[in-house]
Amino acid sequence: MKTLKRKLGEAYPAFTLVELMVSTAIISLLMVILTTMVNQFSQTWRYASSKVEAFQAARDGFESMTRKLSQATLNTYWDLYYVNIGGRQAPKDFLRQSQLRFISGSIAKLAPDSSRFTHGVFFQAPLGVVEDRAGLGSMKDLLNTWGYFVEEGDDTLLRPSFLQGRVPIRRRGRLMELMQPAEAMSVYDLDPKGAPSPVAGDQLRWFRSALEGSSRPVRSIAENIVGLIIWPKLSATDSNARRDLGQSPLSPDYTYDSSLLSFKSAKFGSATSPIILNEGAKVNNPNDPTDAATINPKNQLPPIVQVTLVAIDEQSAARIEAQGTSGNFHQFTDGLFQVACAPGTRSNQQTQYDSDLKTMEQRLVNAKVTYRIFTTNVLIRGAKWSVAQTK
Repeated sequence: MKTLKRKLGEAYPAFTLVELMVSTAIISLLMVILTTMVNQFSQTWRYASSKVEAFQAARDGFESMTRKLSQATLNTYWDLYYVNIGGRQAPKDFLRQSQLRFISGSIAKLAPDSSRFTHGVFFQAPLGVVEDRAGLGSMKDLLNTWGYFVEEGDDTLLRPSFLQGRVPIRRRGRLMELMQPAEAMSVYDLDPKGAPSPVAGDQLRWFRSALEGSSRPVRSIAENIVGLIIWPKLSATDSNARRDLGQSPLSPDYTYDSSLLSFKSAKFGSATSPIILNEGAKVNNPNDPTDAATINPKNQLPPIVQVTLVAIDEQSAARIEAQGTSGNFHQFTDGLFQVACAPGTRSNQQTQYDSDLKTMEQRLVNAKVTYRIFTTNVLIRGAKWSVAQTK
């Protein structure tokens, strides 16, 4: 084996100073690029996570609401229908009956209050909530009066006592859940067998009374909510059949009442003797396409309920609160979602709902609000829609 020897004074091979400087510059540039990419990825991750967290409560509240809404029931049965003849109740017909109720529509009509806005829905469902848990806690299928609506207000009554005075009061729009215990249900006080009569506040006491007072059985299930739209519908087949005849869908103005008391009905009203509805309207057109005799809501649940919930993020809500006046969370839906659609062909049925939705979104964009819209069609499992009964 030969060993290579260098002569004295001969230079060893190595990097020059210029090469070291160039390589250092390249490494530095790569480090800057990698650091920038990591920072951008981290910011994107944090932004996406914050958005998910910002609307997680709204998503949870939306899912809870739609799940319980799908459990609505009327427990219908067939029985004699009575009328007053000579001061005595006499049977007249054999009809579908129910002591339970399902009602939805503008909250300003259902339970008027300046702090409430958009829509509300109230019903009975076998949810098993009781006050006497020791004696009735095992009865999981007991009926409860349940409901959902949006209300603006501070959180003074919603926070635990140990936080009072320690945390700043926050005014927000909230999705509220009515949970009336089985023992407190007053819906059975209503007479299901009497002739349809004008809707008055007393006819709606089965849920209105529970919304009054500071100890009401109501809780907030989602904050930063600026809209709730409830639209009861028929199946696509039945709805399209009505549309082809130029008739209205199930609830062209979002209103639905399974008791028939707030619906127009040519059966029990005419031009000469109209029924006065809760809102002061008169039934004076026997051929009205919204006639209850053709839609037939009497003691029936709507087969489908389209639910739309509009939520904003906390930063946007805090900015709206800083405006300093009540009713600020109403501004995005004021004057909207009062009419869903008009009678006619299929092509013009959803234009008003869609138009109102676009108007609301434009208002949110103009106010530079970050928002999410949750929409789904809830299938009511207890609905067995039938048009056989037209009386």
